[in-house]
Amino acid sequence: MNMKSKICCLLYLIMCILIVLTHSCNKKSGPSATDLLTAVKWEVTDVCGPVVDPYTYTFKPNGQIIQEQAYMNTIYSTWSLKDDDKVLVIGAGEEKIISLTKTELKLQGYGFLICIRVFKAVPF
Repeated sequence: MNMKSKICCLLYLIMCILIVLTHSCNKKSGPSATDLLTAVKWEVTDVCGPVVDPYTYTFKPNGQIIQEQAYMNTIYSTWSLKDDDKVLVIGAGEEKIISLTKTELKLQGYGFLICIRVFKAVPF
């Protein structure tokens, strides 16, 4: 190989490495918001203050949500994510996702319900 061929091969190799690094940096690491929401049951711990009658949400991967409360009927509705997983839609309502981890979910409503609801993860 002559010097010109070696330089071309080296430049090609550098370009390939840069392309791989660029694509790998754009990927989100860790579980998706859907994975986090559907992995556990979520129990409310705070709704603009202490919770008197706690309830739980179970997010199903098929878009169904189940709300269970001790002294009420079980409520079935639908859920989805929008705006790059920053907004949670439950039925016709929308809430901003303040934070979502494996152990905690914080939602902030819009309009008249602007307080923050906090949920903790509980196993099924």
